[in-house]
Amino acid sequence: MPASSTPIEIAFAERHKRHESRTEQTSCLIVMGVLVVCYLISVTTHPTGLPGMFESFSYLTAAGGGIMLVLFLLARRGTFLGVIKHVNVAVQVSLVSAVCLIDFLYQGPVFALSSLGPLVYSLVIGLTALRLSPELSIFAGLLSAAQFMALYAFVFRAGTDGALLDATKSLGWSITLMKTMVLMAVGLAAALAARQFGRNTRLHVAEALRAQSLQRLFGRYVSPAVAEAVIASDHLLTTRRTHAVILIGDLRGFTRFCEAHAPAEVTALLNDYFEQACRVVEQEGGVMNKFIGDGFLAFFEAGLTASSPEAPALRATRRLMRELPPILDRHALKLGLAVSSGEVVLGEIGSKDRCEFSVVGDAVNRTARLEGLNSVLGSTCLLTPELARHLTADAPIADRGDHALKGLAGTIRVIELLNGTATAAGSDFT
Repeated sequence: MPASSTPIEIAFAERHKRHESRTEQTSCLIVMGVLVVCYLISVTTHPTGLPGMFESFSYLTAAGGGIMLVLFLLARRGTFLGVIKHVNVAVQVSLVSAVCLIDFLYQGPVFALSSLGPLVYSLVIGLTALRLSPELSIFAGLLSAAQFMALYAFVFRAGTDGALLDATKSLGWSITLMKTMVLMAVGLAAALAARQFGRNTRLHVAEALRAQSLQRLFGRYVSPAVAEAVIASDHLLTTRRTHAVILIGDLRGFTRFCEAHAPAEVTALLNDYFEQACRVVEQEGGVMNKFIGDGFLAFFEAGLTASSPEAPALRATRRLMRELPPILDRHALKLGLAVSSGEVVLGEIGSKDRCEFSVVGDAVNRTARLEGLNSVLGSTCLLTPELARHLTADAPIADRGDHALKGLAGTIRVIELLNGTATAAGSDFT
């Protein structure tokens, strides 16, 4: 394989080598099976007749089976496949010719030409199509035609009265030439099939590599759920209105932390923080949509996640409240979370050359403003009453009253989600 080969060419070559090994093994097993079955049928149907013929068939079956076994083992090791496949075809074609010769020696040319033997040439040729090697199919067709014609001209006709064969039109020169042409045509057809199979395999490998590449690429920038949806649809996701739960997180004290620490320390902290946040959100069926400075936006939507997004979103929120503080506390950083639900527009947003998969709408704006209220109330997590009703009974909450949110008309009732489990002090609201 040249050093300049593309990943698709390398992957195709590796898969083709494995395929060649498997098909050579398969062809050896098929030919061995045909030999053994034909031998057993001959022995059981003619147990007492023509003993010399069955001795010859016994020797041929043992020798042919042994050669096929050796070729099978070599193909299984995957060594010298280029040579083995041609040797294998030559041996298989020669075995068919040997059967025809034995039929001729013991039962005459009429039986040899009209029995099963000549038909098996087509089986050997057909098996070459599975190798995805057009030249091998051509080789098999030409070799079969050459051996069959040589047997007819120099053995069958030379070893008997040619007039006997000419008396039966189906055994004369014209029909035999036609049979030879058919064998070459079968070789050509197998070559065309092998070529098409090869093209399909290359396309399949290219598509698989493309999917893997997209998965790796998108997986670094969007949630795996989004990446899989893009690849599965073979086009960018259609924009639509949908009901979703929005989860927004932010850090308190991050500006001071940046001023007091080296850039490498800042990025290391953010990577740990976002890594844990992504793990929690995605384990609960959500989509980590974007990182904004030291904040993040995630959403839970029925089309990409659970059928009812509220419960998994709240599970993720409670886990974040438990699992992120150990990362943040040692740096004197505090977590702020907000959760809200509502109708959003979900899909591609951006220019024709560069876009992102995101969510917009009142629910997103409300959640962002709600998260900002954490710094005023000194809380960790705020949510709306509609969403709080989906909390489990052990979730501790506190009613923080009505508040006006910047940029939004009117006031909104705010519920604080507390750490720990519910107590008599505050676990319900009306």
